Amino acid sequence: MAEAITIHKSSRSIRIEIVIDVRIHSKIKNHMDRQKRQTAEEREAERQAANRLMLSLQAEALSKGFGAPAPPSALSTTGAPLAALHGLQPWAGPPPPEAHTA
Repeated sequence: MAEAITIHKSSRSIRIEIVIDVRIHSKIKNHMDRQKRQTAEEREAERQAANRLMLSLQAEALSKGFGAPAPPSALSTTGAPLAALHGLQPWAGPPPPEAHTA
């Protein structure tokens, strides 16, 4: 594009080419920066909209009684939840012989 402006090679025409190249480069860079900023703003707006939607859904669920805190179970009050699992049997068939020796 800059070469179309150059009629003959002299120091003045070379300077014109350089100035035009710098201007084109800066315009392209400004355009790209503007697009990045716009994309970031759109992404932030979408994120905020999603947060608002989640908060409204959460508030609606709480108002309908969903998600109410569960009453404390016997396992959580004893402080030993793993001890309660000790007597459980596996789902399929009798336990292996190693389980009976313990």
